[in-house]
This record gives sequence, structure tokens and C-alpha cells, in this order.
Amino acid sequence: MKNISLSELLKHPEYKQSTAVLPIIIGTDTNDKPFFGKKVEQNIIPLAEKARATGIHLIITSNHFDKISNLFKVYFPVRMAFWVAAKKESVKILGEPGAETLSTQGEALFSDAGRIPILIHTPYMEE
Repeated sequence: MKNISLSELLKHPEYKQSTAVLPIIIGTDTNDKPFFGKKVEQNIIPLAEKARATGIHLIITSNHFDKISNLFKVYFPVRMAFWVAAKKESVKILGEPGAETLSTQGEALFSDAGRIPILIHTPYMEE
């Protein structure tokens, strides 16, 4: 295997710019105060706009789904939900019920821009 620099890679004829992905993950701890609110929206929404324009994948994780505003739903149309305790929690996250019926061991529902959620299997790790 040959080590090459980023500038050499960008000049390579087989390199396609569409293959490059830069994810930015913003996570909140379960013990934190609720993450979502007007002050956070004022900072995250412009970041989401710039990320979308430049091809950066912006991922926000949180256990505080009760404060998700419709503005967040517009700027983050792709959502994933693991097991939740009640149907209303699933509706708040995905827009429809279903996450309350999942097992707690790696099953998740994935919803892409308001489409019907699909069941996916994720790695399960215990703390």
C-alpha cells in the first residue's frame, strides 16, 4: 500500500469528489438540560444550511425529543428512532408510530424526508 497526500489524491483521475463525506456529529448527554430551544435554533439552523450547501453531513443526537420544533424537522428531514416508551414519542420523532414496538437491542426505524420509516438493525452495545 502506498501513502499519498491529499493533494495527490485530488489530482488522481479515479478520484471522484462525490465520494468524500465529512460528518459532523453534535451529541447531548442524557443528564444535560434539554438541548433544543430558541437559542440553539439560532445557532444550529445556519450551521445546517451551510453544511447542506457544502456537502457536510450534520448529525444531531439527543434523548430530549420533546423540544424538537418544526423548524428543526425542516432542516433535519432524515430521522432515526430507537425504542421509545410511548407512541406519542415515536410520533414526535418520526411523524408516525412504530418505535414503541421495537426491541431494545439494536432495532431502529429510519425515516428519510417524511417517507414511511423502515426497520434497520444497528450494532447493539451495552454500557
